[in-house]
Amino acid sequence: MGRPRLSLEPLTLPGVGAHDLIDIADKAGFAATSLVLNSPAATMPPDAVVGDHCARRAALERMRRSTLCVLNIECFNLCAGADPDSFLPALACGSEFGARTASAIVWENGDRLDVLAKLGRLCDMAADFGIRINLEFMALSRSMNSLDVALELLRDSGRQNIGLMVDLLHLMRTGGTVDRLRAIEPDLIGGAQICDGPLAISEADMLAEAGGNRMVPGEGEFPVGEFINALPTELIIGVEVPQITLVGKLTPLERAHQLMDAVAPLVARRVGE
Repeated sequence: MGRPRLSLEPLTLPGVGAHDLIDIADKAGFAATSLVLNSPAATMPPDAVVGDHCARRAALERMRRSTLCVLNIECFNLCAGADPDSFLPALACGSEFGARTASAIVWENGDRLDVLAKLGRLCDMAADFGIRINLEFMALSRSMNSLDVALELLRDSGRQNIGLMVDLLHLMRTGGTVDRLRAIEPDLIGGAQICDGPLAISEADMLAEAGGNRMVPGEGEFPVGEFINALPTELIIGVEVPQITLVGKLTPLERAHQLMDAVAPLVARRVGE
């Protein structure tokens, strides 16, 4: 039996660098991991491997000794002040790790034409590396705050190497449904992430939830199983479950094993293993 088609997402293990993240994901049995190679905000700096060639060589060597892949590059913010040319080092670095997708958000940019121009430039640069850009809509974002808004940007971009990153948390918090997800052409879904949570939450608590207070899949009220079943079967699903209350109580490897034990059975039901 192969490894579950799951990726250990970096937000789950804050402060863990690429080499250790690859090592932990491999030891815990994940099929992939993702890397933060571009900073979408000051609170989420890029991994050292972007500028530190020694760190990059060490991480690449650890990956070569593993059976996993680097799935996705986080995260390109098409905000008003963004310079798309500054995205190039992250794309080049991600290409070295074999990444084939990268996430883009819009936080914030009220000029839709500017968003489309920056998105087009990002897609064109990514295409040179064989990378697909996946738009990730987010709760509390005014600029790209639903699946349908992201889908409209995707279609208006005029690019082929573009899709959607659907995070179950943001699908639920933006009023989306699994039925709406099922209605989308499967080949437009280029990435997915899972966690769990209560059905209702105050807006004041939503930002804290997204950044560090998510629930383990299967322990909340989200339709996790239905969501997984609505995804293309070949998709590797990201496990993005940051819980800041566990920092210092569990080692990163213990945390990764905990999540694998919880999520692997849910994915196995999808693929009939």
